[in-house]
Amino acid sequence: MKKFLALLIALCLAFAVFTGCSQSAASTAAGDAAAPEETAAPTATPTEDSAGTDEAADAAEATPAVETKSVDFAALYETREPSEIVATVDGHDVTWEEYFYWLYMQANQINSYFTQMSSYYGIQYDWSDPYEEGGDVTYAQLAVDNAGRMLCQLYGIEGYAEKHDITLSAADEQAIAEGHKSDVAAACGENGTEEQFNEKLAETYLPRALYDRISRIDRLYDAGFVAEYGENGSRISDAEAVKYLEDNGYLSANHILLMTIDPSTSESLTDEEIAEKKMEAEKIADELAAIKDPDELAKRFAELKEEYCEDTGKSAYPDGYVFTEGTMVSEFEDAVKSLKPGEVSGVVESDYGYHIIMRLADDADRTVSYSSDGSTAYSARYLAASSKYAAEVESYVETLSVKYADGFEVNIADFVK
Repeated sequence: MKKFLALLIALCLAFAVFTGCSQSAASTAAGDAAAPEETAAPTATPTEDSAGTDEAADAAEATPAVETKSVDFAALYETREPSEIVATVDGHDVTWEEYFYWLYMQANQINSYFTQMSSYYGIQYDWSDPYEEGGDVTYAQLAVDNAGRMLCQLYGIEGYAEKHDITLSAADEQAIAEGHKSDVAAACGENGTEEQFNEKLAETYLPRALYDRISRIDRLYDAGFVAEYGENGSRISDAEAVKYLEDNGYLSANHILLMTIDPSTSESLTDEEIAEKKMEAEKIADELAAIKDPDELAKRFAELKEEYCEDTGKSAYPDGYVFTEGTMVSEFEDAVKSLKPGEVSGVVESDYGYHIIMRLADDADRTVSYSSDGSTAYSARYLAASSKYAAEVESYVETLSVKYADGFEVNIADFVK
C-alpha cells in the first residue's frame, strides 16, 4: 500500500535524514498515481521544473549568497524535559520529545528552503516573515502548525486501525524486523549495532520508541488496506477502476515507434536513415489500415509492435501506456484524443520518430505506473482502491486536533542564530 497523505511523505523524509529512506510501505507515497515514467518515445519534452533547475544553477553562479541564519535546535530542545506532557491527541498524551521530533522535521525543511533561496537568489528570509504573500501565518508558526498536523495523522492511523479491528500479522512483524535491519545497515553500515543506530536516530531528535512506533503504524496502514480492499485492490470492481481512470483524465494507448534519434545520445539519425524509417512506418500504417476486423487488427498490431517497435519503454509497458494530459509529447497525445478505442492512426511524427498509435479501451488491470524503484506495477484497480482508502483514513484524521497544555508555546524565531 503506497498512497496516502502528507504523513507518509513526511515519514519517508524523516527516515531519509539518516537512511536515505527505507523501502517500507510508505516510501513512495508521493508518486504512485503519477503518469508512466519517461521513455524514449512519447515522453513529454523538458518541463518547467527542469528548466527551473537550470535557471537556479545560473542564478547561483550570478548571485552572491547571503549569510543564512539557522535555528539552534539543541538550545530549543533543552527548554523542556523530554518526558514533559505538552499536548494530547485523540485522548493520548504527547511528550516534548515526541512533539519536538515533528517540529524539528518541519522546521528543518523550512530552514533548508531558506538556505536554498539564499544560495540561488541571494534572498534572505526570516522566520517572522509570512509564508504566503499577504498572509498572517509566519514561517515559525507554519512549522508549529505542520508539526501538529503530523501528530494528528500519526495518531489518526492508529485510531482508524483500532476502530476497524486492524492488527498486525506474523508476516507484518517479520516485515518490520526486516525493515529495521535494512535501516540499521543504511544508517550505520552492514555491521552497525543497535547502539550506533540509536545514536544516529538521536541526531535527528527521533526517539527510538517513536521510530519503532512509526514502523508499526506504516504496516498498520498497509494491513488496513488489504483487509478492506484485498491484495492490490482486488475487491474494487472493473467499473470502479475504469471510473477512476475517467475521473482523473487518463488516456490509454499503444504504439509502434520507429525512432529517428539515437536513444543513447538523443542525436538525430542521418537523412537517409530517417527516410527509411518513414517508409517503413507508412508501410506498417497501410497494412493496419486495410484490416477491418477489430480482433484481427489488435492481433496484427501486437505482432508488428513486437517486430518493429523501438520504444525503450516497450518492455516496461508491453500492453501500452496509461497517461494523463500533458505527460506525453503533444503529437502523441493529440493523436490519441482523435481516436476511438480500437482505432489505429496513420503515421504520427514527433521529435522521437514515427508513431503508429492504437487507442485502447480503459482496462482495470493495465499498468498505470510503477513504484519508484521500478519493482512493482500499479494498475487502475489498485490506484482506485488506494485513493478510496486514503480518503477514508483522511476523513478520520480530520476529526482530530492537538490540544496543547496550558501555557505551552514555541517560538522558533527566538532560537535563530
